[in-house]
Amino acid sequence: MKWLCAFVVVAMTFLEAASAASQVAYPDEAALRRGLSMPPDTKLLYRDTNGASIGAKTFLDRVNTGTGFAFKPANADGFAVLTLDSPPRTPRTPLGDLIIGEPIPAFSLTSSTGRQVTSTRFDHDFTVIDFFFVDCGGCIKEIPALNAFHAAHPDIGAMSITYDAAAELPAFKNKFGLTWEIVPDAVTFYQKANIQMFPTLGIVDRHGKLLDLKGGWTLHPPGRTLNGEDIERWVTDVRHATPAPRSSETR
Repeated sequence: MKWLCAFVVVAMTFLEAASAASQVAYPDEAALRRGLSMPPDTKLLYRDTNGASIGAKTFLDRVNTGTGFAFKPANADGFAVLTLDSPPRTPRTPLGDLIIGEPIPAFSLTSSTGRQVTSTRFDHDFTVIDFFFVDCGGCIKEIPALNAFHAAHPDIGAMSITYDAAAELPAFKNKFGLTWEIVPDAVTFYQKANIQMFPTLGIVDRHGKLLDLKGGWTLHPPGRTLNGEDIERWVTDVRHATPAPRSSETR
């Protein structure tokens, strides 16, 4: 899979070279490293189509029988991620398969704060979700706006969700300073969400129902970057359009 920034449809591989390389037989991990020009000290993370960790032998067996894979080069911590491909599908909307008024795809994952986060239980009546990946330039440009909004509105949830591995987060946070809680390893979630454009932002209620979904570039006028006030205006509009939850729904 190749997750690209705004206005570019998601492709099936992170690198075209990886797609071509996946057609080559790899008798062992050393051959795979040579084929992808990886140094011998690069740490490898193998994933199946659902994002679960698998061993090198299982991965190579699948690749050598024709399954493609996504290859993400090593980050600052020295981890390279190789994920078996799933067949592509047609998205339900231009932004993907997330539908306003429906629950977001189920997940239960450990966040960057160490707590367990589930898709059906959020801590606030409104939570803004930042759908991103660590190599998305457009997503990175929005970080100052995300941080400003979060600092000004602690009463509104703020969560970033990525398919990137947890091992990649420390270097990313240190470099770019994102203050939002991050949920990594959401590979299965992203396969179901089928997000087509980045950066994308969503708003969910306490139970994970999607209240609105926007491409980040639509929240501000052309000619300037997103700021915290843009996000605030959007959230305010959604709040005004959303019936207040009953008391039994806030527990």
